[in-house]
Amino acid sequence: MKKRLKLFLFIMIIFTFICVMHSESYQKHLIYYKNIVAVLTYHHIALEESAYTISPQSFSNHLRALKNNHYNVISIEQFVGFLQGKANIPANAVVITFDDGYESFYQYAYPELMKQHMTATNFIIVGYIDNPFIHKPSTLNWKQISEMKKNGFSFYSHTYNTHSFVIDKNGKEVSALTNHLYKKSEQRLANDEEYKQRILMIFLKRMIF
Repeated sequence: MKKRLKLFLFIMIIFTFICVMHSESYQKHLIYYKNIVAVLTYHHIALEESAYTISPQSFSNHLRALKNNHYNVISIEQFVGFLQGKANIPANAVVITFDDGYESFYQYAYPELMKQHMTATNFIIVGYIDNPFIHKPSTLNWKQISEMKKNGFSFYSHTYNTHSFVIDKNGKEVSALTNHLYKKSEQRLANDEEYKQRILMIFLKRMIF
């Protein structure tokens, strides 16, 4: 009886050792890349998806896929530190970012990221914050930003209020920041000096606020 017990214990030890070695080998094979960071960029989260919108369920699925496949979500600050040679990053490093500062980030992304113990960075259009009438979909407010900041999320500028479009002389939408405005009353495009003055006033306003 004792011999059988010893044999059983010996077999169990060997089996456990093989399992551990197999697990370690398996983990090594799950290193997809090193010293590289994949950046995932999102904009808006809503029930109806589009080119710039993802549904709450799809976003949740993305996070679970990252976790289940051994990707490591890091902060953008750690990424910057790595680029500057001041910080190390894990294998399979991923940075999650959002653009424009939509309120859906607080409503959908923030709780799901917290649940998965992940962080993200939102590049906000500063002039839209705390102003529900200036932009649709609605944007974040400073109270929400402050709460998320305290929980490890970061926020940076995505311009003050130059993330809009204007109509050019051909009736097409173009960037207000990088294009000369079309003066419809005068039937002409703004000249270089007018363009420079308009951009200067935008940035001066940003400094004031």
